[in-house]
Order: sequence, then structure tokens, then C-alpha cells
Amino acid sequence: MNALLDTAERIIFEQGVALYRDKTSDWQCESETGPHSTSPSDITRQFGLRPIAAKFRNSSTFCYSFVLPSRTGKALNVQLSEQQQQIYGMKPPTFFLATQSLFYLLHAVIYHCERLAENYAEHREQMIKLPNPNNADRVVSHCYEGFFEFDALVTAIIRAVDATRYVIWHKYGRNGSVPSSFRRTIDNCTQLPDTLKQLAVNLWDQHLSHAKEYRDCIQHYVSIGSSSWAMLSRKNDFIWTMLLRIPDNPEVKSAKKFTFNRNLDAMTYGWELITDLFVLTGSIIQSVLSDVAKTDQ
Repeated sequence: MNALLDTAERIIFEQGVALYRDKTSDWQCESETGPHSTSPSDITRQFGLRPIAAKFRNSSTFCYSFVLPSRTGKALNVQLSEQQQQIYGMKPPTFFLATQSLFYLLHAVIYHCERLAENYAEHREQMIKLPNPNNADRVVSHCYEGFFEFDALVTAIIRAVDATRYVIWHKYGRNGSVPSSFRRTIDNCTQLPDTLKQLAVNLWDQHLSHAKEYRDCIQHYVSIGSSSWAMLSRKNDFIWTMLLRIPDNPEVKSAKKFTFNRNLDAMTYGWELITDLFVLTGSIIQSVLSDVAKTDQ
């Protein structure tokens, strides 16, 4: 991953810290007083922030970007491309229709994650340029655009989880309609390999089911962004970070009952969910491909 970042021209870290290369290819970060020279390794070592998205340029007119995993592994864009190539390369194309919606939603998840990271970086840089007459080390503001993207991101994540039902049922389910939820699909697939079932159950119970609480709250009860705010904090003379706080307890479905004791951040939370989602989808597709290969032998 470090080798990949060495060729980037812009990197966005957790909490909106963005680095870019100047005309001499040195790394810079915007501060209150202008560009500040630093490096990606300094940002990670000093502040514990992980890189989320990176932008690259291979000509004067063409640039592209990657969303990185919150843990080790290939960029999520690369994982998605490989998954699509594997499914679409099957002869006959047995799973083409079953995966169409899933792949569409995985592209949407990557898009919204990247847009959320960009919103963080843009809002952080705008806010630190504003007058700070009291020289405060903490500033609170609204960042509606960031919450718009969090709403879209968590919704796309749960829709993608739901879309895996069709792939799982197509391969491992019985005749009849696909069950109406991800968990019911897992529970009713008697032919599902034990290792895949345990992975799916663990990811759902430990992480993804909580994300569904955010999605349900946003869609049916109260928008998170209408009840929360952005918090910017000075880390040293040059570096500010930003949190978009999301409630600990979306299941209460009430702005009056929300608590923020855990200081959960929308970007970090959503990004880690995406990594879990790609672990799930990658495991499903690899299991399907492996079982199909065994059948063909």
C-alpha cells in the first residue's frame, strides 16, 4: 500500500486531513497560515490517522482515484474490478443477472465514500481559513454536505448487503422466492458452506446490523445530520482534524434520545463498514466460484 501511495498526487486521511503535492512534488497540507510541509507517514505516525482515498494522474488530462481498505489489502476499486471480471468471465454466465444489482451498489458505495472524504477535506480547509479571534483549539460548525453523503453511504451499504441475497440464494438456496432479509437468507440456505455462513453471521451481528439501524433511522424517523454537527480540533500549530459526530444509539429513532458519548465519526464508521462489506462480498463470490469449479470437474 505504501508503494501505491508513493505515486499519488493527493491523499485524504481520516478526519479530513488532506495532503497534496506542490510543484516540486513535496507533500503539503493546508493550515491556518498556508501550506505546511509534511508527509503521509508523519500524519499516520503523529496523529494515528489512516489514508482513506488517494488520487493519481497519469497524464496532464486524465486522473483517477482509489478508496483504500481500513485494514490491509488491495484498494476497494481493484477488489471490485477483480470480482466483476471473475463473475463476468464465467462460461456460461450463470451469475450475471444475480450480481448486476450487487455490483452497481458496490460502485455506489465507493463513490459515496470518496465523496464523503472529499467533503471532509473541503470543509476542514474552509473552516480553518475563517477568522479565529479567540484562538480557540476547538470549533463547532454545520457540515450538511457531509451528512448528505453519510446518509447515502450507509443506505447504499445496506442495499448492497441485501443484494447479496440473490447471489447466495441462486447458488445455495432452495427453489422458491428469495427470503426477504439477509439474515433469513443465511439461515435458510442449508447448502451454504459453514465457513461462509459463520463469516456472514459474524459480520451481520457485529457490524452490519447496527448500520441498518442508522439506515432505518435516516429513512423513516430522523436525519442524523439534522441533530448533529462537525467538530474541528487543533492538533498542533498546523494540523486541524474534523469529526462528523453520529449518535451511539440510532435504534432509539429520536433526536432527543441520541447520545454521543463514543464520539463516533461518520467517515471512519462508514469506511470501516465498507471494508467489512467487501470482505463479505469477496468471500461470497470466491465461495461461488470455488463450488462452481468443483462441479465442473
